[in-house]
Amino acid sequence: MKKAFFSLICIMVSLIASAQSKSIVATYTKNVSIPSEIEAIPDPAIRETAIRKLKEANSGKYCAYTNGKEYAFTQSKNITNENINIQDAGACYIDITRKEEIRINNIIDKPFTVQSDYEASNWKITRDKQTIGDYQCRKAVNEDTGFEAWFTTDIPVGIGPNGIINLPGAIIKLKTPSYEYVLDEINEVGDMTLNMPKGKVIAKQEFNDIKEKRLKQLGVNEAKGTVQIITL
Repeated sequence: MKKAFFSLICIMVSLIASAQSKSIVATYTKNVSIPSEIEAIPDPAIRETAIRKLKEANSGKYCAYTNGKEYAFTQSKNITNENINIQDAGACYIDITRKEEIRINNIIDKPFTVQSDYEASNWKITRDKQTIGDYQCRKAVNEDTGFEAWFTTDIPVGIGPNGIINLPGAIIKLKTPSYEYVLDEINEVGDMTLNMPKGKVIAKQEFNDIKEKRLKQLGVNEAKGTVQIITL
């Protein structure tokens, strides 16, 4: 037990000392729940297809990577040797220096590569504290979406799932109404090559127009928020 605790301390010290100059990879497990908007899709065949695609595309292992200048988030299967392939629904890339973002969003099973300006999300850090695994965590709540993040300043690296890089520590758990990410491990790595998505890149507004049209075809009312099956 003492050896394990000592090893954890050594890892934390190493990450803190190198956070500004080294590359970091955090591995997360993602679990998905089905939003009520999807359950309300009137056509049974479309509803079942949407649910199946949502689970297939989103459950499993994901990795977040940062070197302080760039950030990438993708399924673990897309990381091989020293390469990170930014592909599949939910993947994203952020050029931290230029403040540009690329995301892969799906409409049912059709992927769209969407480019936009990077906009940091607004978080309110609360006084709530919790021990998660080996980490002492603080709770932050997103002021726009209500998402809940538990992060640790023991590892003062701006890294987390789904493009969240502006909290003062690594995210250990992220909870939303539709899914939850839980940290499995975080490690220092060598420099990685980031491979951008192939195919046509469209602007965010163009994607939103396509999404709105498809939602109307499905008979889904999006007035209450984002439908996760549509934007994965």
